[in-house]
Amino acid sequence: MMAEEGMGRTDMAMVSRITRDLKDAVMLVDTSGSIVYFNPRVEELLGRKDIHTGMKYALLMDGDKGNDELHQFVLDSVYDKDRVHKGELRYKLPEGGELFLQISSSYAFSEDQREKIGVILQFSDITEEHRLRIRYFDATKILIAMLAIFVLYNFAYCIWIAAGKNLLTAENMTTVFMTFGVIGTLFGLRFTSLTVADFGLGTKGLKKSLLSNALLTAVMIMIMLTVKLLLRKNGVMDPEAPFFRWDLWSLGETIYPLTVFSQELITRGAMQGALRMVLPENTPDVVAIIISSLYFGALHLHKGLVFMIGATLLLSVFGFIYSRQGTIWGLCIPHYFLGLSLTVIWGA
Repeated sequence: MMAEEGMGRTDMAMVSRITRDLKDAVMLVDTSGSIVYFNPRVEELLGRKDIHTGMKYALLMDGDKGNDELHQFVLDSVYDKDRVHKGELRYKLPEGGELFLQISSSYAFSEDQREKIGVILQFSDITEEHRLRIRYFDATKILIAMLAIFVLYNFAYCIWIAAGKNLLTAENMTTVFMTFGVIGTLFGLRFTSLTVADFGLGTKGLKKSLLSNALLTAVMIMIMLTVKLLLRKNGVMDPEAPFFRWDLWSLGETIYPLTVFSQELITRGAMQGALRMVLPENTPDVVAIIISSLYFGALHLHKGLVFMIGATLLLSVFGFIYSRQGTIWGLCIPHYFLGLSLTVIWGA
Protein backbone atom coordinates (compact mmCIF):
# COMPACT_ATOMS: atom_id res chain seq x y z
CA MET A 1 0.00 0.00 0.00
CA MET A 2 1.09 3.59 -0.64
CA ALA A 3 1.11 4.61 3.01
CA GLU A 4 2.94 1.47 4.09
CA GLU A 5 5.58 2.05 1.41
CA GLY A 6 5.91 5.70 2.39
CA MET A 7 6.25 5.09 6.11
CA GLY A 8 8.10 1.81 6.04
CA ARG A 9 7.41 -1.37 7.97
CA THR A 10 9.57 -0.24 10.88
CA ASP A 11 7.52 2.93 11.25
CA MET A 12 4.27 0.97 11.05
CA ALA A 13 5.48 -1.37 13.78
CA MET A 14 6.30 1.64 15.94
CA VAL A 15 2.86 3.14 15.33
CA SER A 16 1.28 -0.17 16.30
CA ARG A 17 3.19 -0.31 19.58
CA ILE A 18 2.37 3.30 20.43
CA THR A 19 -1.35 3.15 19.66
CA ARG A 20 -2.11 -0.42 20.76
CA ASP A 21 -3.04 0.48 24.34
CA LEU A 22 -4.42 3.96 23.73
CA LYS A 23 -7.84 4.81 25.10
CA ASP A 24 -8.67 6.52 21.81
CA ALA A 25 -9.28 4.74 18.52
CA VAL A 26 -6.70 5.46 15.81
CA MET A 27 -7.03 4.69 12.10
CA LEU A 28 -4.66 5.43 9.22
CA VAL A 29 -6.23 5.88 5.79
CA ASP A 30 -4.10 6.49 2.71
CA THR A 31 -4.82 8.96 -0.07
CA SER A 32 -6.69 6.35 -2.10
CA GLY A 33 -9.18 5.78 0.74
CA SER A 34 -7.78 2.41 1.87
CA ILE A 35 -7.43 1.53 5.55
CA VAL A 36 -3.72 0.98 6.21
CA TYR A 37 -3.78 0.55 9.97
CA PHE A 38 -6.14 0.67 12.96
CA ASN A 39 -5.59 -0.10 16.63
CA PRO A 40 -7.85 -2.57 18.56
CA ARG A 41 -9.81 0.31 20.07
CA VAL A 42 -11.37 1.09 16.66
CA GLU A 43 -13.35 -2.16 16.61
CA GLU A 44 -14.33 -1.78 20.27
CA LEU A 45 -15.48 1.82 19.93
CA LEU A 46 -17.33 1.52 16.64
CA GLY A 47 -18.72 -1.94 17.37
CA ARG A 48 -17.53 -3.19 13.98
CA LYS A 49 -15.80 -6.55 13.54
CA ASP A 50 -15.63 -6.33 9.75
CA ILE A 51 -12.74 -3.89 9.54
CA HIS A 52 -9.44 -5.10 8.08
CA THR A 53 -6.35 -3.48 6.63
CA GLY A 54 -6.32 -3.02 2.89
CA MET A 55 -10.08 -2.54 2.57
CA LYS A 56 -11.56 0.63 1.16
CA TYR A 57 -13.09 2.80 3.86
CA ALA A 58 -16.10 3.27 1.59
CA LEU A 59 -17.05 -0.37 2.24
CA LEU A 60 -17.74 0.52 5.87
CA MET A 61 -20.43 2.92 4.67
CA ASP A 62 -22.53 0.19 3.04
CA GLY A 63 -25.66 -0.44 5.09
CA ASP A 64 -24.60 2.10 7.72
CA LYS A 65 -26.93 4.92 6.75
CA GLY A 66 -27.36 6.21 10.28
CA ASN A 67 -23.77 7.42 10.48
CA ASP A 68 -23.52 9.56 7.38
CA GLU A 69 -21.97 12.39 9.38
CA LEU A 70 -19.08 10.19 10.51
CA HIS A 71 -18.40 8.78 7.07
CA GLN A 72 -18.55 12.21 5.44
CA PHE A 73 -16.03 13.46 7.98
CA VAL A 74 -13.61 10.66 7.11
CA LEU A 75 -14.01 11.23 3.35
CA ASP A 76 -13.50 14.97 3.77
CA SER A 77 -10.35 14.32 5.78
CA VAL A 78 -8.94 11.97 3.13
CA TYR A 79 -9.75 13.96 0.03
CA ASP A 80 -9.54 17.51 1.38
CA LYS A 81 -5.80 17.43 1.97
CA ASP A 82 -5.31 21.15 2.45
CA ARG A 83 -6.67 21.40 5.98
CA VAL A 84 -6.97 19.51 9.25
CA HIS A 85 -10.46 18.43 10.33
CA LYS A 86 -11.94 18.25 13.83
CA GLY A 87 -15.49 17.84 15.08
CA GLU A 88 -17.99 16.19 17.37
CA LEU A 89 -20.81 13.96 16.21
CA ARG A 90 -23.36 11.36 17.19
CA TYR A 91 -22.52 7.73 16.33
CA LYS A 92 -25.14 4.97 16.24
CA LEU A 93 -23.83 1.58 17.31
CA PRO A 94 -24.67 -1.46 15.15
CA GLU A 95 -26.21 -3.30 18.12
CA GLY A 96 -28.25 -0.31 19.26
CA GLY A 97 -27.46 2.67 21.42
CA GLU A 98 -25.33 5.64 20.52
CA LEU A 99 -22.11 7.41 21.39
CA PHE A 100 -20.84 10.94 21.02
CA LEU A 101 -17.45 11.02 19.38
CA GLN A 102 -14.82 13.67 19.02
CA ILE A 103 -12.87 13.08 15.81
CA SER A 104 -9.72 14.78 14.56
CA SER A 105 -7.53 14.21 11.55
CA SER A 106 -3.86 14.91 11.02
CA TYR A 107 -1.52 14.32 8.13
CA ALA A 108 0.64 11.24 7.69
CA PHE A 109 3.86 12.04 5.81
CA SER A 110 6.33 9.97 3.89
CA GLU A 111 9.59 9.00 5.54
CA ASP A 112 11.36 12.04 4.12
CA GLN A 113 8.48 14.26 5.36
CA ARG A 114 7.94 15.69 1.87
CA GLU A 115 4.76 13.96 0.76
CA LYS A 116 1.36 13.59 2.41
CA ILE A 117 0.57 9.90 2.14
CA GLY A 118 -2.66 9.77 4.12
CA VAL A 119 -4.50 10.92 7.21
CA ILE A 120 -4.46 9.72 10.79
CA LEU A 121 -7.95 9.69 12.29
CA GLN A 122 -8.35 9.78 16.06
CA PHE A 123 -11.72 8.90 17.63
CA SER A 124 -12.43 9.83 21.28
CA ASP A 125 -15.50 8.72 23.21
CA ILE A 126 -16.91 11.88 24.80
CA THR A 127 -20.36 10.45 25.57
CA GLU A 128 -20.12 11.14 29.31
CA GLU A 129 -18.58 14.57 28.77
CA HIS A 130 -21.39 15.41 26.34
CA ARG A 131 -24.02 14.21 28.82
CA LEU A 132 -22.56 16.37 31.60
CA ARG A 133 -22.36 19.35 29.27
CA ILE A 134 -26.04 19.01 28.35
CA ARG A 135 -26.96 18.59 32.03
CA TYR A 136 -25.01 21.75 32.83
CA PHE A 137 -26.91 23.79 30.24
CA ASP A 138 -30.24 22.29 31.32
CA ALA A 139 -29.50 23.05 34.97
CA THR A 140 -28.67 26.62 33.94
CA LYS A 141 -32.11 26.89 32.31
CA ILE A 142 -33.73 25.79 35.59
CA LEU A 143 -31.79 28.42 37.54
CA ILE A 144 -32.77 31.12 35.04
CA ALA A 145 -36.42 30.12 35.45
CA MET A 146 -36.11 30.29 39.25
CA LEU A 147 -34.42 33.69 38.96
CA ALA A 148 -37.26 34.95 36.75
CA ILE A 149 -39.80 33.80 39.35
CA PHE A 150 -37.87 35.61 42.09
CA VAL A 151 -37.78 38.85 40.07
CA LEU A 152 -41.51 38.62 39.39
CA TYR A 153 -42.10 37.99 43.08
CA ASN A 154 -40.25 41.17 44.05
CA PHE A 155 -42.33 43.26 41.66
CA ALA A 156 -45.51 41.57 42.92
CA TYR A 157 -44.46 42.29 46.51
CA CYS A 158 -44.01 45.99 45.75
CA ILE A 159 -47.44 46.09 44.09
CA TRP A 160 -48.90 44.25 47.09
CA ILE A 161 -47.46 46.84 49.49
CA ALA A 162 -48.61 49.74 47.30
CA ALA A 163 -52.14 48.32 47.26
CA GLY A 164 -52.20 48.25 51.03
CA LYS A 165 -51.82 44.45 51.20
CA ASN A 166 -55.44 44.12 50.09
CA LEU A 167 -55.05 42.31 46.77
CA LEU A 168 -54.02 38.97 48.29
CA THR A 169 -53.41 37.54 51.72
CA ALA A 170 -49.84 36.60 52.64
CA GLU A 171 -50.74 32.91 52.34
CA ASN A 172 -52.12 33.44 48.84
CA MET A 173 -48.94 35.28 47.83
CA THR A 174 -46.96 32.22 48.81
CA THR A 175 -49.34 29.90 47.00
CA VAL A 176 -49.22 31.90 43.76
CA PHE A 177 -45.44 31.92 43.50
CA MET A 178 -45.04 28.33 44.63
CA THR A 179 -47.43 27.44 41.80
CA PHE A 180 -45.24 29.33 39.32
CA GLY A 181 -42.23 27.47 40.68
CA VAL A 182 -43.88 24.07 40.30
CA ILE A 183 -44.93 24.87 36.74
CA GLY A 184 -41.40 25.97 35.89
CA THR A 185 -39.96 22.82 37.41
CA LEU A 186 -42.40 20.58 35.54
CA PHE A 187 -41.51 22.31 32.28
CA GLY A 188 -37.88 21.64 33.07
CA LEU A 189 -38.67 17.98 33.63
CA ARG A 190 -40.52 17.78 30.34
CA PHE A 191 -38.25 19.79 28.05
CA THR A 192 -34.73 19.09 29.34
CA SER A 193 -32.55 16.02 29.71
CA LEU A 194 -32.92 16.15 33.51
CA THR A 195 -34.67 13.17 35.06
CA VAL A 196 -37.15 12.73 37.90
CA ALA A 197 -34.22 11.68 40.09
CA ASP A 198 -32.44 14.97 39.31
CA PHE A 199 -35.46 16.78 40.75
CA GLY A 200 -35.50 14.62 43.88
CA LEU A 201 -38.50 12.61 42.71
CA GLY A 202 -36.71 9.29 42.34
CA THR A 203 -37.53 6.23 44.41
CA LYS A 204 -33.99 5.02 45.10
CA GLY A 205 -33.61 4.59 48.87
CA LEU A 206 -37.21 5.73 49.33
CA LYS A 207 -38.11 3.29 52.10
CA LYS A 208 -35.08 4.24 54.16
CA SER A 209 -35.78 7.94 53.60
CA LEU A 210 -39.40 7.66 54.68
CA LEU A 211 -38.54 5.70 57.84
CA SER A 212 -35.66 7.93 58.93
CA ASN A 213 -37.61 11.14 58.35
CA ALA A 214 -40.69 9.76 60.12
CA LEU A 215 -38.51 8.92 63.13
CA LEU A 216 -36.91 12.37 63.07
CA THR A 217 -40.36 13.98 62.91
CA ALA A 218 -41.66 11.94 65.84
CA VAL A 219 -38.67 12.91 68.00
CA MET A 220 -38.96 16.62 67.18
CA ILE A 221 -42.72 16.69 67.87
CA MET A 222 -42.18 14.92 71.19
CA ILE A 223 -39.61 17.56 72.09
CA MET A 224 -42.01 20.37 71.20
CA LEU A 225 -44.84 18.79 73.20
CA THR A 226 -42.54 18.36 76.20
CA VAL A 227 -41.35 21.96 75.99
CA LYS A 228 -44.91 23.23 75.82
CA LEU A 229 -45.94 21.11 78.81
CA LEU A 230 -43.05 22.56 80.83
CA LEU A 231 -43.89 26.12 79.79
CA ARG A 232 -47.53 25.66 80.81
CA LYS A 233 -46.53 24.02 84.07
CA ASN A 234 -44.22 26.91 84.96
CA GLY A 235 -46.71 29.58 84.05
CA VAL A 236 -44.87 30.88 81.02
CA MET A 237 -47.87 29.85 78.94
CA ASP A 238 -51.50 29.93 80.08
CA PRO A 239 -52.23 26.44 81.50
CA GLU A 240 -55.98 27.02 81.08
CA ALA A 241 -55.77 27.70 77.34
CA PRO A 242 -56.43 24.86 74.88
CA PHE A 243 -53.31 22.77 74.42
CA PHE A 244 -53.95 22.28 70.71
CA ARG A 245 -55.17 25.26 68.66
CA TRP A 246 -57.51 23.50 66.26
CA ASP A 247 -59.51 26.73 66.09
CA LEU A 248 -56.73 28.20 63.94
CA TRP A 249 -57.14 25.56 61.26
CA SER A 250 -57.88 27.16 57.89
CA LEU A 251 -57.77 26.47 54.18
CA GLY A 252 -54.01 26.97 54.32
CA GLU A 253 -53.62 23.98 56.65
CA THR A 254 -55.96 21.90 54.50
CA ILE A 255 -53.90 22.38 51.34
CA TYR A 256 -50.61 22.38 53.25
CA PRO A 257 -49.55 18.95 51.89
CA LEU A 258 -49.51 20.44 48.38
CA THR A 259 -47.68 23.50 49.67
CA VAL A 260 -45.03 21.32 51.31
CA PHE A 261 -44.52 19.25 48.18
CA SER A 262 -44.19 22.34 45.98
CA GLN A 263 -41.74 24.00 48.37
CA GLU A 264 -39.53 20.94 48.55
CA LEU A 265 -39.69 20.43 44.78
CA ILE A 266 -38.67 24.02 44.08
CA THR A 267 -36.08 24.54 46.81
CA ARG A 268 -34.47 21.10 46.94
CA GLY A 269 -35.29 19.44 43.63
CA ALA A 270 -34.93 22.47 41.36
CA MET A 271 -32.68 25.01 43.11
CA GLN A 272 -30.33 22.84 45.17
CA GLY A 273 -30.14 20.14 42.50
CA ALA A 274 -29.46 22.59 39.67
CA LEU A 275 -26.86 24.46 41.71
CA ARG A 276 -24.95 21.24 42.36
CA MET A 277 -24.77 20.64 38.59
CA VAL A 278 -23.63 24.17 37.80
CA LEU A 279 -21.17 24.84 40.62
CA PRO A 280 -17.59 23.52 40.22
CA GLU A 281 -17.23 19.86 41.15
CA ASN A 282 -15.13 20.53 44.25
CA THR A 283 -17.64 23.02 45.68
CA PRO A 284 -18.95 21.86 49.09
CA ASP A 285 -22.63 20.85 49.21
CA VAL A 286 -23.22 23.50 51.86
CA VAL A 287 -22.94 26.26 49.23
CA ALA A 288 -25.90 24.93 47.22
CA ILE A 289 -27.80 24.27 50.45
CA ILE A 290 -27.37 27.82 51.76
CA ILE A 291 -28.17 29.53 48.45
CA SER A 292 -31.32 27.46 47.86
CA SER A 293 -32.49 27.95 51.45
CA LEU A 294 -31.94 31.72 51.25
CA TYR A 295 -33.94 31.70 48.02
CA PHE A 296 -36.80 29.95 49.82
CA GLY A 297 -36.61 32.38 52.75
CA ALA A 298 -36.58 35.39 50.42
CA LEU A 299 -39.81 34.19 48.79
CA HIS A 300 -41.47 34.82 52.17
CA LEU A 301 -40.56 38.50 52.30
CA HIS A 302 -44.25 39.36 52.75
CA LYS A 303 -44.33 37.39 56.01
CA GLY A 304 -41.64 39.39 57.76
CA LEU A 305 -38.01 38.96 58.78
CA VAL A 306 -38.54 36.51 61.64
CA PHE A 307 -40.51 34.11 59.45
CA MET A 308 -37.91 34.45 56.65
CA ILE A 309 -35.06 33.56 59.01
CA GLY A 310 -37.00 30.63 60.46
CA ALA A 311 -37.89 29.31 57.00
CA THR A 312 -34.28 29.64 55.84
CA LEU A 313 -32.90 27.77 58.85
CA LEU A 314 -35.49 24.99 58.61
CA LEU A 315 -34.89 24.49 54.89
CA SER A 316 -31.13 24.50 55.51
CA VAL A 317 -31.56 21.50 57.81
CA PHE A 318 -33.68 19.81 55.16
CA GLY A 319 -31.01 20.65 52.60
CA PHE A 320 -28.37 18.64 54.47
CA ILE A 321 -30.78 15.71 54.71
CA TYR A 322 -31.55 15.97 50.99
CA SER A 323 -27.85 16.00 50.08
CA ARG A 324 -27.53 12.60 51.77
CA GLN A 325 -30.81 11.01 50.67
CA GLY A 326 -31.32 12.52 47.21
CA THR A 327 -35.14 12.42 47.39
CA ILE A 328 -37.74 14.93 48.56
CA TRP A 329 -40.43 12.37 49.40
CA GLY A 330 -39.12 11.62 52.87
CA LEU A 331 -38.43 15.31 53.56
CA CYS A 332 -42.09 16.12 53.05
CA ILE A 333 -42.88 14.29 56.32
CA PRO A 334 -40.96 16.53 58.77
CA HIS A 335 -41.71 19.61 56.69
CA TYR A 336 -45.45 18.98 56.88
CA PHE A 337 -45.72 18.03 60.54
CA LEU A 338 -43.26 20.63 61.82
CA GLY A 339 -44.94 23.34 59.77
CA LEU A 340 -48.36 22.24 60.99
CA SER A 341 -47.15 22.21 64.59
CA LEU A 342 -46.42 25.94 64.38
CA THR A 343 -50.17 26.45 64.07
CA VAL A 344 -51.67 23.58 66.09
CA ILE A 345 -49.16 23.47 68.97
CA TRP A 346 -47.75 26.98 69.12
CA GLY A 347 -50.63 28.96 67.64
CA ALA A 348 -48.40 30.76 65.16
